[in-house]
Amino acid sequence: MPDASASDASDANGDSPPVFTDEERASLATLRYDSTPPPPDPSNAVSRLEGCDRLWAQKLFFEPAFSGQLIDPDNDGTAVSLGKVGKPGR
Repeated sequence: MPDASASDASDANGDSPPVFTDEERASLATLRYDSTPPPPDPSNAVSRLEGCDRLWAQKLFFEPAFSGQLIDPDNDGTAVSLGKVGKPGR
């Protein structure tokens, strides 16, 4: 059987891997996340308070208004699931 090169390899769905030009790769590289914190926002009076970012991140994560209904059929209401299908705020 001949070797498949990277250019004609496909995944389980038969999709070919993405092909990027050098220009597209350079553009994508500018979007790379690094651990440098963003500059302080002078309009945010509480941004310099210790733990403020962690508190707001926690509040946003657990805010039910930002959650939709459960759609995964594995959610059958048992103790190991998030609830029943269709239950909001999970």
